[in-house]
This record gives sequence, C-alpha cells and structure tokens, in this order.
Amino acid sequence: MELLDHQTFDTFMIHSNVDPIMNITSGGITELLGPSSTGKTQICLYLSLQVAWKNECEVWYIDTCNNFSSKRVLEIYRSLKEEASLEEEMKILSRIRVSRLFDPFELLNLSEQIDHFLANGEYDNLKLIVIDSLSNVMSTIIGGKQWIGHSMVVEIGRILHHISHKYNISILCTNITLQESNKPALGVGWMNLPSHRILLQPHPHNQSI
Repeated sequence: MELLDHQTFDTFMIHSNVDPIMNITSGGITELLGPSSTGKTQICLYLSLQVAWKNECEVWYIDTCNNFSSKRVLEIYRSLKEEASLEEEMKILSRIRVSRLFDPFELLNLSEQIDHFLANGEYDNLKLIVIDSLSNVMSTIIGGKQWIGHSMVVEIGRILHHISHKYNISILCTNITLQESNKPALGVGWMNLPSHRILLQPHPHNQSI
C-alpha cells in the first residue's frame, strides 16, 4: 500500500492510509519497522500530532536520535488545517512532552518513572508514548554475547507492555531491519512483544507498507 513520499511528506496519503491500519488510541505496542529513510520519524510526528490535536490527549515522545521537531509538527498541522491559530498551535505543542536520551539505562529508568507517575495518578491524560528509535538507543548493548542487552530489551518491553495494558496507553516504537535478514534489529527477546508490526520498505517513487 502506498504510504508517503518521504521528500514531500504527502499528508493526505498518510491521513488516508495510516489511520485505518493503526488505531493508535486502542492500546498495545506498535512497532514501525524498516531501513533508514522510510519515513518512520515522520509517521511518529504525524501520529503524535493527531493524538495531541484531534484527541486533545498527551503524548510522551522519547527521542533517542535527536529527530523530534516541533517545527515539523506545526508544518504538518498547518497542512491539514486551513486556518491555524497560534493559540491552538501552542496548546498542541504543550500536550507533547519530549524526553531526549541516548543511553539504554536512561530509557529503562524513564520507563520505570512513567509507570510510577501513572500509578500515582499523574499524567492521567497520557494516551501515546513514542520511542524513536528503540533500536538506536539499544544498539550499544545489543549483539553477539552481550546478554545484558537482551535482558534489558525484555525488561523494557515488559514495562511498556504493563503500561499499555494497565493504563490503556498506546506505545509506538521504531526499529530498523537487519540488512541480511530483513528482521527486527532487537533480536528474539523483542520479537513477540509488539501487538502490531508494520514493515516500511523503500520504493523508487514512494514508500510502501
């Protein structure tokens, strides 16, 4: 199915093709999987906008690649709204909380903190957690015989699964594919954790899923 031209970011194509596939407000862990430059971050930004704007709910965007752009979020918003007001734009951005981290232990700690906040009744309007990219932050401790990396992936996955099911919060993670096998880069410990897995593949003229 055609999804988007990652150069022009056709928001109409995204609106017509992503939403029927991903009911992201229904909970569960969804994995966006694919090689670099297949539009994973753009989809994360678009879906974050939808939750913050249309649902008027909060998003926790965990950025491990320094890719989050509030400017890009507003560009997408303005392309979908004929008359965008500054007040509404500020409200949308205020609902998207961004945490930038580049260490797997920080991700584990933040996941535990979010669980703790929710258990104490904080962030009760939180409906989407984005991790872009899970594979990037875990890459330093995954591979070969580094058992601690696989154990941490499982533990982070367990916490995310708990958060999703206990609080009905959707989790959206991005992951890359291994060149030689086209399989997820996080290994067998991660394979069965996502509720949904969407494979993005490069195409000469557009992206397809």
